[in-house]
Amino acid sequence: MKTQYYAATSLDGFIATENDSLDWLFPLGDLNNSSYPAFIADVGVLAMGSATYEWMVRNAEKLASETGSV
Repeated sequence: MKTQYYAATSLDGFIATENDSLDWLFPLGDLNNSSYPAFIADVGVLAMGSATYEWMVRNAEKLASETGSV
């Protein structure tokens, strides 16, 4: 078993904005043109903070349309 850490952060090291938003990630380009799909394909368990999870739940429809997932 191994543990890996993968995070998208701003240059100053933040994952979310002051309002706990991840919207800044979307204009950065196509997710499929990043290393994320190869990384997540081998992940068995995913851990995240509660603020990130709550943001994802609030923005589930936007995430689905942006990533093409169901």
